Amino acid sequence: MRNLSITVNEEIGRRLDALADQTGNSLDGCVQIALQEFLEGWEDYLRMVAVIHQGEARPQLGPI
Repeated sequence: MRNLSITVNEEIGRRLDALADQTGNSLDGCVQIALQEFLEGWEDYLRMVAVIHQGEARPQLGPI
């Protein structure tokens, strides 16, 4: 595992604490889930942007 230290504002800290309490996860666990979802979303987005910029064929919606 790699250690990472972050500083968050009070609101985010309160929300993270509340979420950890409600879900039974640790604060670290909640942050890891949030970071994983953030990374997956941005990686998917950037892959799609790369495909668009390369001009590769991509599915298009049409009339049913």
